[in-house]
Amino acid sequence: MSLAVNYRDYWKFSRWPFGDCVPPHTYLNLPGLIEAEARLQVILERVYPLSVVVGPDGVGKTTFLKHNFDPQILIKRKQLARPIYISMAGMDRGELFTAIAATSYERSTRNHSLTSERLVRDFLKSQNFQGLSSAIFLDDIHLATSDAALDVFRLLDTNENLAIVLGATEIPSTTFKELIQSRAQLRVDLAAWTLADVEQFIQQSIANASGNPLLFNDQSIVRLHELSEGIARRLIQLLEITLLAGAAANAEKITPELVDSAAEEIAIPQAEEHWGI
Repeated sequence: MSLAVNYRDYWKFSRWPFGDCVPPHTYLNLPGLIEAEARLQVILERVYPLSVVVGPDGVGKTTFLKHNFDPQILIKRKQLARPIYISMAGMDRGELFTAIAATSYERSTRNHSLTSERLVRDFLKSQNFQGLSSAIFLDDIHLATSDAALDVFRLLDTNENLAIVLGATEIPSTTFKELIQSRAQLRVDLAAWTLADVEQFIQQSIANASGNPLLFNDQSIVRLHELSEGIARRLIQLLEITLLAGAAANAEKITPELVDSAAEEIAIPQAEEHWGI
């Protein structure tokens, strides 16, 4: 199948309906995510010191949290400072404060005579003095070393009106597990999408692109849900290749056979590099 086929023009979309990540504006109104967002708002409003967001790889945790931590989304919260996002993938003990300091200070304003931990503590104290609460999202904690959790313990002990949200595919063992069990106030679970979620997402995304929301028939949507297992990233990969396959075949609608053809395309070795699966 040639990737040169422009399925956007073929299906007469005004823009690309899907991308490599989950578009927040088309998926945040799914029932499970509405509840998750409500829980996150409680975390930010009450400044819970530690909370955790857990969900399968590819379900949309990072996109969900980055969207909700977007300064433009939070600008109406007058008491919340600019949120900080850090991926802890590959981190070991002692590296978290360096990463936070790098996002909190411009290179020209940093006092290099102070340690990163002191810089972060001073930064949080300054925000608190201004009447602002701070929010830090630490993603991918399941990809950090167990000892990296010790930095999170130290960060919690600053007691500077700080909300820390951890993101993980699963709860890591040992020190991180102890951290969450002893200090977390709220857990938000992002589950795989239901068949109804998948149908709503597909139809709304296509409608937003000025396409026919019924382009995928009922059987093809069922097949997409089965093959993706409700994982958003996998679903979008399938949708992109399915629309491409339909355009290449001069199809009028998307059928289960086209979905299966797309799944075979994604399974080939070249697709692993192209789609990151």
